[in-house]
Amino acid sequence: MAQTLLPAASTLVSTLGWRRRLSGVVDVYKRQTPDYVTEIPLLAKLFPEARIIHIYRDGRDVALSWIQARFTPQNMYTAARLWKSWVSAGRRAGAALPREMYLELRYEQLLAQPRETMQRVCEFVGEPFDEAVLRLTPIRPKRRFFPRFNPFAQKQPRPVEIVSSNCGKWKTRMPARDRVLFESVAGDLLRTLGYETEGRTRRIGGAERLAWGLHQHFWRVAVRILALRFDACFATFRRLTWAKARSRFRTAPP
Repeated sequence: MAQTLLPAASTLVSTLGWRRRLSGVVDVYKRQTPDYVTEIPLLAKLFPEARIIHIYRDGRDVALSWIQARFTPQNMYTAARLWKSWVSAGRRAGAALPREMYLELRYEQLLAQPRETMQRVCEFVGEPFDEAVLRLTPIRPKRRFFPRFNPFAQKQPRPVEIVSSNCGKWKTRMPARDRVLFESVAGDLLRTLGYETEGRTRRIGGAERLAWGLHQHFWRVAVRILALRFDACFATFRRLTWAKARSRFRTAPP
């Protein structure tokens, strides 16, 4: 069934894309979603004219960002496994694609050589290079209800320039035990990608792997429960607000 839907979906999206191009609305579609790295083969079938750019980063810095975000892997073992799985899946899929369809970039190279790297990206996607690509687009944080309890709320404005020092944070911010744990899980991929390793690993037994898995599972359950409670409170707030507005409207003098 899925195989028969692929041509239809591809034709539909392509037709809509061409209509928008002819109307002058948009020339290029862009989608930035990390989860898609595991769906590259499907995306390549759906969009045979697509250009896929796979940017990977030192997994230890990725793990620090994930854990700080509080909605992704919440222990170093799970973070190391997920990073290794995603990056490996993307590289395997990319190796099977034509060179003109898949481009692999190192995040640290983008920081160190932004101009050269973005010139390469522009050439890959068939767009002229412009100095504007060297500046980040300012993103204004959206106003949300109860921002104090919102993990996605921006605490400070994002920089508009590329921060070349935004790498290697694991060397100073990651405890030694976490560095050993991460390298024990994904050290082979770190070395394959040319990242610095410390050469300190340890055996991770079945009981410990189970404990890390349970920790991550209970964290996800807790987050979902809190989200459901928030949704329920917000729905109640909306109903009360609407009821109050209707009451005022009905009692208003003609």
